[in-house]
Amino acid sequence: MGQPWPEEEKENVFDRITGCPKPVIVAGKGYALEGGSELAMASHLRIASDTACLGQPGVSLGLIPGYGGASRLVALVGRGKALELLMTGGHPGRGSPPDRTGQPCGAISGPA
Repeated sequence: MGQPWPEEEKENVFDRITGCPKPVIVAGKGYALEGGSELAMASHLRIASDTACLGQPGVSLGLIPGYGGASRLVALVGRGKALELLMTGGHPGRGSPPDRTGQPCGAISGPA
């Protein structure tokens, strides 16, 4: 305890989630930025509240998403939308975790 994870092990966690034979479901409420967004993209199914917001704001500082985030985003929303999001630092919108069509895999509203 107290020892930071080596970078290669952090990336391995996201790869293990993506390659897991059982479905990995992420449910989100509020902001999931950078690593939280990449965790959602690595999962098999994303469910978001109407207040959820996923994004990569670090790109506005010139940072490239780590842990395979850029390539996972391309696979989920397509090249054009991924370029738009990665070059502007934008996000798909509240309650809209990325999937192939840019629509939520599942969305819930009301108090959570």
